[in-house]
This record gives sequence, C-alpha cells and structure tokens, in this order.
Amino acid sequence: MEEFYWEKIENKADRSVHYNYHIKYPFPHIEMWKLVEEFKKRDRELTEQLDELLASVDKVTSVEDIERSIGELKVLAHYFMDGRKDKAVLGITRYSSLFDGIELVELESDLGMLKYALRLGDRYIESTRKPQVRSECARITGTINNKEHTIINYDYFNCYEDPENHIMVTYRFGNNTVRKPFYFDITADKAAIFVNEPFHFKALSTSNGVVEGATLDIVLVSKYAAPFTVNKVVLEFPEQTPLVVDNINESYQGKGNHALKLMINDQVNVENTSTQGKRISMLSGYIHFKSDKTGEMKTYRIYNHNYTTNW
Repeated sequence: MEEFYWEKIENKADRSVHYNYHIKYPFPHIEMWKLVEEFKKRDRELTEQLDELLASVDKVTSVEDIERSIGELKVLAHYFMDGRKDKAVLGITRYSSLFDGIELVELESDLGMLKYALRLGDRYIESTRKPQVRSECARITGTINNKEHTIINYDYFNCYEDPENHIMVTYRFGNNTVRKPFYFDITADKAAIFVNEPFHFKALSTSNGVVEGATLDIVLVSKYAAPFTVNKVVLEFPEQTPLVVDNINESYQGKGNHALKLMINDQVNVENTSTQGKRISMLSGYIHFKSDKTGEMKTYRIYNHNYTTNW
C-alpha cells in the first residue's frame, strides 16, 4: 500500500454523513499492458463479428438466422460507442426488414394434404417455427414441421363445394405477421359426367335392312375437372339387341364438353332404329367410366335420350 485517504460524504437532503476509505495500491505496468492488449483483442473480435454480420444479411438460410443476428447486433450496438454503433443499428434495421419479404409458397398439394415452404426473395429458407393453422370447414389432422418445408394434413368431410374453401396458415416473425390462405377444391378427385345433346349415328355400310358398321358421336359433359376414362357404352333400343362397345379406354380431363367417337361393329336393324320420318327417337343405356384419381368405377344411366341416324 502506497497511500490512503478518507473521503467525507454529506447528504444535503437529510444532513447525514458517511466516509469512504481509499487505498492506493501499486499496479504493475505489465499488468496494465496485458489488460489493454486483451481489450484491444476483444475489440477487434467484436468488430470482425460486426463486419461478418453485416456481410451476411443477404445470405441467411433460416428465420432463426435472422433472429439470432438481430440479437447479436443489439449486443454490439450496446457495446460500441463510436461509428460502429451506427453500423450495428443499421444492421438491425436491415435484418428486421427481411421479415417483410418472407412469403409462403405451395410446393405440392393433394386433396387432404398441403405442402409448402418459406421463401425469401428468390431462395427458400428454413424455420423450426410451428405455424398457426385454421379452416372454416376442414379439420386439421396433423402438422409435420420439417426445416425445409411443412406438411399439413386435413379432413374435408364437412366442407361443401365452395371455391372459397381454404387452409389459413399464419406465422409471427418479429413484429411481422406472415399469412396466406391455401385454397382447395373438394371436387378435385370427383368424376361425374352426363349427356345433354342428341347422339348421332352414321352408317358406314348397310345390307338387306341391316347396318353392318356405323360410327356414333357422343358429347360427354364433365361436371368436374378431375380426369376420367370411359371404358364401356351400352345402348338399348326398342326391339333391338343392346349394342355394346367395350374396351374403349378413352381418357379425358377438364370441366365441360368432351367428344367421344365410337365404332359400332354390332349389326343394327334399320327399321327398328331409323329416325327417318319420326318426330323424335329415343334410346337408353349406360356409360361405364372410371375416376383416374381414385380408381373408382362409376356408371352413368342414359334414359330416354334423343338420337339421330342417317339411315
């Protein structure tokens, strides 16, 4: 101990007095130098950390990278007292603005399943954050949260045919809310057809009151966009053996009208089937088809449907 002294401290508010005892302790210059060098080294390390964080703004690969970088920059902004403080504050602003650019992008979907990812600009980013998921009609049955994408499974049993059916997915990143509705169509797997235009028969050859070969043009109307395949057509005329066209295997996709052209190889009685001189002629029968989405076999019943012939 080299020196010491007492310091009298008086509180002007209540006139109380207390004393501080000070001791001057010899501090070797070598120790002072070591402390200064440690400070300089730590200062360099923090400066390098700041520079690295600022250079990595456009290279983040996950939401967690953004949050972690903002946290580190806040510590640096509190530490620095010079121009580096301003750089750290600017870095916080730049990283925080990345949240505004995050969007939800659908990767794959099927009725009952949604797969999406987070995208920032032109690249996908990861996140371990779980989303908030809701729907007005669908029941969410599971959420699989992978780093690179998220899969949501849902039950649509209680949903009606409504173009507004959707799954709403919401995230909270920093002070930003990222939200997107993913729409689904409960008719996506449905296959249903009907006919509303007359069938047109055209004889290719006739002999002794019998059509020995003919073509048939049918306009099918699909109620939904799902793909389907026509397998077999059965046509029934009064006093005529049913005409059967099998192994058709004609596939269609899309809502609306589709042309089906068939070759009739069975013999057809001209007198019993001709529409010449008749005000109206009708037939009945069946169209057998398959939903390509589900494999379900279905049958459309033709009942008293108009047709025309050229014989």
